[in-house]
Amino acid sequence: MPAHPGPGREEIDQPQGVFMDTPLKIAVDKASRLLDGFAEEDEEKFQEAIGLVDQRVVTTTRAFFEIMRQGGATMRLVTGTADWSFGEDAIARAVDRTESTTVEQEKETLDGQLAGVLPDAHQFEFRIADAKIPIGGAVDRAISATELANFNRTWVNVDARARFSVKRIRHNDDIC
Repeated sequence: MPAHPGPGREEIDQPQGVFMDTPLKIAVDKASRLLDGFAEEDEEKFQEAIGLVDQRVVTTTRAFFEIMRQGGATMRLVTGTADWSFGEDAIARAVDRTESTTVEQEKETLDGQLAGVLPDAHQFEFRIADAKIPIGGAVDRAISATELANFNRTWVNVDARARFSVKRIRHNDDIC
């Protein structure tokens, strides 16, 4: 007579349905897209990737790709529905990009007017006094869409002083 497989064994052997992405899957997908963005030939994809990170991530990514380049390694990364190949050229490109890119983040107080907020997207636009082009960016997700809609009713086109977290990305000494 075969031994009992143990508690829960039947459940483990059965296919498991996944109703939502796990935190691990989300993290792996984000990391994979980031690595691809640094190595991708398309400059726009690199610009997208770099816009999502801070200097610590740039430095860590540089170290990762530099170890691969020094070792003559290549890599294939497969996740869920994506499949990326990192050959020698892609790895060299990623090292070059991370060596020539810096991300600085600081707090700045600016005078101007709120042009508007997209509550569901958590995006804003602010017209800086004496500047021709407004600035825009993300709004903290901790602020509810209802509160943001209220910002539109209360603060749009009103002279204000606002404090921003400003990210400056420099690539080859150019501000991106």
